[in-house]
Amino acid sequence: MSATGGVANATRRCSSRSIVGCRVLPLLLVDERFFHLDKALCPLSSGHVMVYMDAFSPHAQTLLRRAIEPEFLIELELEDALAMAPNAVEVGDAVVMHSAGRRLQDRLHDAGYRVFCTDSTSSSGPAGRPSASPCCSTTALSPTSPPSPLNRIR
Repeated sequence: MSATGGVANATRRCSSRSIVGCRVLPLLLVDERFFHLDKALCPLSSGHVMVYMDAFSPHAQTLLRRAIEPEFLIELELEDALAMAPNAVEVGDAVVMHSAGRRLQDRLHDAGYRVFCTDSTSSSGPAGRPSASPCCSTTALSPTSPPSPLNRIR
């Protein structure tokens, strides 16, 4: 999956496909609050994908719904997305994130994950949301982790 914007083009998508060796979905982010892919989408090694759909264009939403099996799609609510839930770190069966509402925690638990939330209140930005500094990073997997969840995408 690759986030696109005004500077992205078809040539770059083709180039990405040849580099990574798999299908690349061009996903246009349309909500300025979600300006990086990891602020709106988080693939997990189980094949589940956490995503805040409204951050993406209608076409990108269609691509995601077609590419991800419904039982593996974990749609986020705005509150969880603004609390940077997609910017989670996965270690084994644990997902570490800044904050997660009860619905998201239950959904991740049902998918086989233990959920750990950090205290991001000590470094908050506008409107009490976490600032960029406590960023959890991207998915952290050990060298012996299962194959990428992108292999499960249709």
